Order: sequence, then structure tokens, then C-alpha cells
Amino acid sequence: MKKSKKRQLITNMLFRAVNLWQQKNTAGTDGITLRQFMLLSALKESERQKNNLSALAKDFGGSRQNVRQLVTVLARKGLLRLEQSEADKREMLVSLTEKGKGCFDGEENAGDDLVRPVFAGIGEKALDGAMECLEGMIANLEGANAPKE
Repeated sequence: MKKSKKRQLITNMLFRAVNLWQQKNTAGTDGITLRQFMLLSALKESERQKNNLSALAKDFGGSRQNVRQLVTVLARKGLLRLEQSEADKREMLVSLTEKGKGCFDGEENAGDDLVRPVFAGIGEKALDGAMECLEGMIANLEGANAPKE
């Protein structure tokens, strides 16, 4: 199969997989959607204790407005804390609450419930290859690498 055909198939399959994942809403009992969990995960992985919406949007890979909507819902669920920045009163800072941190604690957590069924039966070698491919795609999309042909 030609490289261009593989790239198109991977793009289509990636899009389909994410859409199916969102439709299944396999987030467990907390009612956390895939997008909400990904935002929580971006916060957890951030090196900053508190994130402003712009920094969080960059880490999440979404628009500031989209992130603001997700943050509002997650704050209502008690998973995120919003507070005004001391340095700039117009800026809101976002951090995980203890309940939000709990989504990542223990053997049975929302994150594990969300990903375990999706990756069932996929071996270590395939996961390593997928990680390498996705890391390259993200680097290209973020402009870190020039397109290679």
C-alpha cells in the first residue's frame, strides 16, 4: 500500500476511533465524558500547580472558549477549582480539587475505566508503535518538525 493511502487510512481510523469513543462514553460511573477526562488529564500532567485558561487550552489542544466551557462543567461537578489570579484580576486560574485528583487514584478510577476497554487485547509492541506515530503527528501539528516526504 502506498504511503499516501496509509496516511489517509490512519487519519480516517483515528477520527472514527475518537468519535466512537465519545459516543460510547465509557467514562465509568462519574459521568465524565472523554473530552472532560482529557482536560482533567492535561491538568494532572501539567507542571504548573495552577493553569490559566490560555495555557490549559494549549496543553489540551483546544480553543480557550472550548476549554472554558469544559472547565465550567467540571467545576460544577466539583472536579476543578476556579480562582482569580492575584497578578491579573481578569485571569482565572484552574486547578484540580481533591475529588478531581481522585479520578486518577487507585486501581479502579475514571481514567482506567475510560481507557481499559478501548485498549483491550492490544499488545505492547502495537502500543509503542501507536505512541511513536502519535508523538510524531502532534510534533508536526505543533510545528516542531518540518513535513517530511
